[in-house]
Amino acid sequence: MPDAGILLATFDLLAYLVICHVIGTAILLAVRLNIRGLVPPSALIGCAALAIQLWTFGFAHVPWNVFTLLLPWVAVWVVLRRPLRQTLQMQIKSALAALARLRGVEPLSGALIAIAALLIVVYGLNAFLHPAGGWDAVAFWYFKARVFFVEQHVDPASPAFVSIPRLLVVRNQEYPPLYPLMLASTFVVSGRVNEVLSNSINLLALIAVVPTMYSQVRRLVGSRLGIVFVFLLVAMAIPVASRFLIDGGYFGHADYVEAIWILLTLIYLQAGESGDGAADVMAVACAVGAALTKDEGTPLLFVTLGVLIVRQAWRWRRWQERPTPRNLAIAAVCVLPVVIWYLTWSLSGKITPLMLNHHPLSLLPQLPSRAATIARYVAGIPYNQTLSALATRVATGIGWNTYVWMAFALPMSLLLLAFNRFRTGAVVSVVFGLQLLAYFVVYLFTPIDLTEHLSESADRVILQLAPSVILLLAVTISPYLSTTWREAAGMRYGDEREPAA
Repeated sequence: MPDAGILLATFDLLAYLVICHVIGTAILLAVRLNIRGLVPPSALIGCAALAIQLWTFGFAHVPWNVFTLLLPWVAVWVVLRRPLRQTLQMQIKSALAALARLRGVEPLSGALIAIAALLIVVYGLNAFLHPAGGWDAVAFWYFKARVFFVEQHVDPASPAFVSIPRLLVVRNQEYPPLYPLMLASTFVVSGRVNEVLSNSINLLALIAVVPTMYSQVRRLVGSRLGIVFVFLLVAMAIPVASRFLIDGGYFGHADYVEAIWILLTLIYLQAGESGDGAADVMAVACAVGAALTKDEGTPLLFVTLGVLIVRQAWRWRRWQERPTPRNLAIAAVCVLPVVIWYLTWSLSGKITPLMLNHHPLSLLPQLPSRAATIARYVAGIPYNQTLSALATRVATGIGWNTYVWMAFALPMSLLLLAFNRFRTGAVVSVVFGLQLLAYFVVYLFTPIDLTEHLSESADRVILQLAPSVILLLAVTISPYLSTTWREAAGMRYGDEREPAA
């Protein structure tokens, strides 16, 4: 007989997922950001909206409870009841039709779909069974969520966030608030500190991004390879992100959600190459999500805005095409929370960023050796590695860092891009490359011991880019697949023919 606790946790997760999905769908319907052929990550958008709503409630001194949290969305349902109901019904019909088409898929694709679905179920069970035991989760992310939940407002200068150096407790008060607020939203919906549900935020992000990833990749490489790439995204948790979705070591850490925001930003940047202004706005919104989740998202936001400005200038010069005022207004509203957060902690006068190096020029003579240290660490090569031992590792694959596959995938993508004369995927590759460069520069100039910094964070930071590497491969491979092949792959599974982006 199933355990009652597991059944209750499953119900909580499904109810929270449905609530977030409906809210996200309502938001996208209200702002009319519909991109043909691309399924939006409604559940993740809805979860982020609940978090921002709690933040706003803190400014307005509105009590945090399930009634005040959901009442505005009930009003939205009343206002949008007809189009929202029609949209949700259409989504259900599309999902049922997709399930019906599974009977016609070839055995290999069917096996990949079944394994991916089973893995998602396993991830959910592990979220129920493993507590958040990582140091950062206990002392930082979940601690912030609990303080927000108890104090019912967001104050980065709160006395509760004072660091305790003698106990090695660092609160990082300047870190963005979105992820702790997402955790706190599960507490508010549950009416209690519910770590079983909040541990599922990573899973919610994965579930939300899967249809978005598939709908975009399908347009690039067809359904058959689209299934393969989505399977790689889901199964990546086994060798790469196991601590975020399987063994619980990184439950309560924000890096996996950050990785999904980065992936979504690149997906929408790629979709926007067709001239769809709504995709550009969604790219900004997802980059804002990354910037509000972790500091690593800030360079992504700046790069995304810069790329979109250049793209729009090119469109104006070539076609006299201007962005609509509505899209500009939505993008500005999306960016506003980042500005508010920066002003909130910087003007308090009580917070000094611990990761800011106030004397970066002093490290200039050490930069070559520090760069070599970073490269060796990422590759998993010890300092005393001999050539014969290195050759053995190359031949056997034993002892490699779990991210070494990225060192092979990235040059392959770059070569494919160069052979295609940068006609497809240039924007995605530039944004990805600049984000990678930003990480590298941060490590080069870190004010703390470099080896310690790498050992404590490198695996999680690299994870933030790992899902995007899968998208990058799909984008750079797509020009080498004939249009006939892509159409045949789509027609085989009953998909609508769509041109490659």
